[in-house]
Amino acid sequence: MNKHKIKQYQDYFIWQNKMRKSSEGKIKFSKRIIEPLRYYLYSFFTLFFSRSHLKNNTCDILFLHASEKSMALRLRDPLIAQLQKQGLTVLETAQQRPSKILKKRLLTRYKYAVTFKHLFNASYVQYIVDSYQPKIIISDRNGSIYSSFLREAIQPCGKLVHIAHCVATDNFARFSLIDYDYYFLYGRSSLDKIMQRQVRFGHTKAVLTGPYFSNKDFTLKAGSANKNILLFGIYPDLEKQRSYQNIYDYIKKWAENNPDYTLYIKPHPRSRSTYWQEASQTISNIKTLNALEKLTHCLEPIAISLSIYTNAVIDSALLNRPSLLVCPYNIDNLNDELSLEKFYLPRATNEQQLADNIKTMLKDYPYYIEQAQKFAHYHLEYQQDSIDYISHCLYSITQNKEDFPIIEINEKMDTMSLSILAKEYQ
Repeated sequence: MNKHKIKQYQDYFIWQNKMRKSSEGKIKFSKRIIEPLRYYLYSFFTLFFSRSHLKNNTCDILFLHASEKSMALRLRDPLIAQLQKQGLTVLETAQQRPSKILKKRLLTRYKYAVTFKHLFNASYVQYIVDSYQPKIIISDRNGSIYSSFLREAIQPCGKLVHIAHCVATDNFARFSLIDYDYYFLYGRSSLDKIMQRQVRFGHTKAVLTGPYFSNKDFTLKAGSANKNILLFGIYPDLEKQRSYQNIYDYIKKWAENNPDYTLYIKPHPRSRSTYWQEASQTISNIKTLNALEKLTHCLEPIAISLSIYTNAVIDSALLNRPSLLVCPYNIDNLNDELSLEKFYLPRATNEQQLADNIKTMLKDYPYYIEQAQKFAHYHLEYQQDSIDYISHCLYSITQNKEDFPIIEINEKMDTMSLSILAKEYQ
């Protein structure tokens, strides 16, 4: 990266940290002081730990997972299988923690100019590229510090493709990083969110695809207006917060006061689901499901799904199950990002509203099935055929072709605001 690009890169991540500031309105001390010092230290070790000769394990496509845990979920297996059917060599690896990178010497000399502060990250990226020599690297971590280095390191023989694992929203600063050769978005709603951003770092070619896990088997016929309700659990860090526990509290109270309904809980894959495990011990109509259970199995007996905030409501709509938003208005940065209220009913902020909304939806259930289908089309360009389309686009890129529609998205940097943030950061 040239000096101007490095400056913008640094300013962008300062802005990103500012958007994720502490409750006091300041960038956290760990981000402001500890993290930069750590990177300088890692870069110093890089001078002695980097390798000059690597064993190559070449492939056409390399999936670079955000973590070992993410890779272990095997959510990309259907897409990988389809790519292999097309004759492509596909390998997977996961981003490693700095301690493991140093211990295993996963570093080699970066081939482009880079400041000393970023030497460690750039050298790790170069190690990945040189080890696999892929035609495509697929990333999935939004706003990753590695993205710009990956894009540069893989040139001119390959491309960096970022495949979204959810729809884009307004409340997540990391969606402002678009420094990829191609950005596979779920659909039109995501493109609109990206285009409306006040800050965009990098430039990309957007491709409207759909989810990477939805295939022809990801389907359910419309169910009946029964009394089986499913709640999608939230991310474990959020479950610890009192404001979100309050939501759980009134949903639990609703279940306790309506024993003729059954409330199923689909925990977040990383959650221990302690809250609902304990609730199910005393309230017989609360059932906790396996967090890794296939969504088609979970939703088959269900009439309505409940969401505090999760992309799973899009999958629910794809499987002909309408959803209700359960969330008060006073939680910071938690708006109706997915437009559930636009397609279904106003959110339920307490037990009584939840009870009323469930009865309203069940009373006119065929109408809300139609709304679910419209909701799915709003968010997903391709649906049950999305894997076929994604694999077609990826195969085309490996052949140095571009026989699919793209939308150019350019950088949008408010340099004055970023400079002010940079001064505050220092």
